[in-house]
Amino acid sequence: MRLGLLEAEAWFRAGDADDYRNAAAAYAAVLNEHPAGVSPGDLMFQRVLAEIRSGSANAAKVLDEIEANPAFDVENRWQAEWNLARELQTRGKDGIAEAYARVNRL
Repeated sequence: MRLGLLEAEAWFRAGDADDYRNAAAAYAAVLNEHPAGVSPGDLMFQRVLAEIRSGSANAAKVLDEIEANPAFDVENRWQAEWNLARELQTRGKDGIAEAYARVNRL
């Protein structure tokens, strides 16, 4: 799975919307069998960040799906929520309301 992780990182670093979508998919695949020595929480955070940067409307859904996973540590979870909240704020009044509701729910 190290090759899958390398692929995910390469897509992420390429840096356009399609590349971020590919990175998110690659991180999801790596999470199924993550390499030894690699924190699953870090992979989950990177997956959510890739979703956010791709402009995907699914970033919140992905975060909601993985939040119950005990491997998603508090620090990575908070960083993912923070990045999502900042992205939602750029979407105007509705995004600000959604960001507030998510953070308030925590």
